[in-house]
Amino acid sequence: MEIDNSVKGIAGIGLGAVALIAITVFLSILLWGFFLGMSGLDFSLLLTFDFSEIMGKLLSLEFILFLLAFPLTFALVVAFCRVYERTTVLAGSAIGTVLGITAAAVAFPVVMSYWGVMVFYIISIPVMISFSYVKFLELKKLVFVRTLNSSIARAVLIIAAGLFLMTAFTMLSEKDKYVEEFENSLFENIIGGEGMGIDVDLVEAPTDALIGAQKTTVSQIMDTPQYENLSDPEFKLMMDGFSTQLNSIEYRERVKEQLEQELANEQTLFEGGVDLKEMLREKVPLWTFIEEYLWIWVALILMSLFSLIGNVTARPLGMLYGFVLEKIISRFGKEK
Repeated sequence: MEIDNSVKGIAGIGLGAVALIAITVFLSILLWGFFLGMSGLDFSLLLTFDFSEIMGKLLSLEFILFLLAFPLTFALVVAFCRVYERTTVLAGSAIGTVLGITAAAVAFPVVMSYWGVMVFYIISIPVMISFSYVKFLELKKLVFVRTLNSSIARAVLIIAAGLFLMTAFTMLSEKDKYVEEFENSLFENIIGGEGMGIDVDLVEAPTDALIGAQKTTVSQIMDTPQYENLSDPEFKLMMDGFSTQLNSIEYRERVKEQLEQELANEQTLFEGGVDLKEMLREKVPLWTFIEEYLWIWVALILMSLFSLIGNVTARPLGMLYGFVLEKIISRFGKEK
């Protein structure tokens, strides 16, 4: 009879721990899912090449709060590993993660847009748990903090791989569409969305650069010993005159007018239907290579960006959260 009561007590503790882990993990995922949803940074936006809008979302208060909340789940899971048995943490985390991701995806369309990444997020949790128990046995100093740091790094790597694969497959399935959007975005930034009107800035800077280069060339020639020893007075007089001319306002205006005319001719070609994209492909052979593998470049950039942000924010914040949570959970949990 006493043995039966003991077994029931252990089972009660186990089920209670699983429920505690599942509920806290579920709520932590809903928290960062809410902030991600409010930020409006959905996956499709990352592939529009609208850099100004993307940066606006990344710097929004909602996205910053998402970055602050995102490591909380990782910290909870590793903190539970410190207190409870592996099977208990695995069961509770699996339930909480799957239910949390599902609820966040249903409640917030932005989270749903990252469905492929969320699959890798779910995979990262049991990997973290298994890795944490191994590290608890291996490490001798600063065990919990170092384990938490390494575990979060593994999770970030797995999620980044998911972002890479989702981006690559999405763009590869509609490669022509994304290449065209990339070209349009690039030409809008370079040319402007409403044609190639002559902008003062497009003329002033090249004018100064051209005259500056000419002044440097003339100055270098006149400073050489060969020029000093030159016996042709007419050539020296011509060089002095040209040097004076380069500093005159009239010469600058003349160069400026020539550049304006060249830009006007470029505009005429554009308005006449010349395919500037095709011209770029012909003049820059590397451009075709960039477009052909645009999907992998974008996937690598997004993966690197997520890894950078994750390592800069998730790891230090996760260690801070985990240190506090481990102390709190140890008070209420049953030590291993």
